[in-house]
Amino acid sequence: MSNNIRNRMGGGGGGGAMRNLAQGGEKAKDFYTTSKKLLNYLKPYNIAIAGSVLLACFSTVFAVVGPRMLGDVTNILLKGVENSNIDYAKIASILTFLGILYILSFLLNYTQQYIMTGVSQKVTYYMRKDIVEKLDKLPLKFFDSRSYGDILSRVTNDVDTIGNTLNQSLSSIITSVVTLIGILCMMISISIPMTLVALLTLPASFLFIKVVVGLSQRYFKNLQRTLGQLNGHIEEIYSGHSVVTAYGGQEIAIEKFRKYNANLYDSARKSQFLSGLMMPAIGFIGNIGYVLVCVLGGFLVLKNIVTIGGIQSFIQ
Repeated sequence: MSNNIRNRMGGGGGGGAMRNLAQGGEKAKDFYTTSKKLLNYLKPYNIAIAGSVLLACFSTVFAVVGPRMLGDVTNILLKGVENSNIDYAKIASILTFLGILYILSFLLNYTQQYIMTGVSQKVTYYMRKDIVEKLDKLPLKFFDSRSYGDILSRVTNDVDTIGNTLNQSLSSIITSVVTLIGILCMMISISIPMTLVALLTLPASFLFIKVVVGLSQRYFKNLQRTLGQLNGHIEEIYSGHSVVTAYGGQEIAIEKFRKYNANLYDSARKSQFLSGLMMPAIGFIGNIGYVLVCVLGGFLVLKNIVTIGGIQSFIQ
């Protein structure tokens, strides 16, 4: 430990071992093999994942049918106003059935989220367990060439990141794919021309997402690497406090901490800014699509091709 501290105080910078680990850890050497290993962790939960997919399908179907039924209510109201005879009983029955559908959709979605959260946490548990077992079998030279704080960061921060990503991404992917298919079918059933106009905004959204993800990914990688460097530096300085003090390395240690902390701040600020920029920009592009749909929808209403309730359902 004392040799390690002296080497770092002696002008080697914040760790050649740290740089080697960062350079080797930024990107998987074999993405296919890495993905296969991750899928192996998910394999024991195939039944739970399949059940979650099924629940997501039913939940999405119930949610997608809702706007169409609200459009029917709007058409009944308009027809009743024109004829001075509004069918309140039919409206009440539709709204009651719609309320039941929304409650069922919420319960199914809640159950699906609960199942996927359990799966992601179990995967995280066994992944961390396997990492600790692997560390127990590694030779001492592995720990001599790497910072203890960085190893700790791999076991805690990196595994937590994987767990959070699995928890959010698996549920989001399942729900989003099923929702996309359901909404697309419902849009086509209402009006093919309006569907084509709405889809015109998708290429712009995908292009923007590709650019933002490409930029933010670099900063997120640097964020994880810098976090490991900072944890490693703090762990070594505190555990080797007497050695640092004996060799007068306080100022060097403080300077290194400030450098790592500034790099961490810069990477976190840029990555969070870019990722936070995505939703407002996509919302702006989506609003342009709404305007185009409303203009075309108004024209189709004048031609008696689409009803006002149909436009309402389409927008929702």
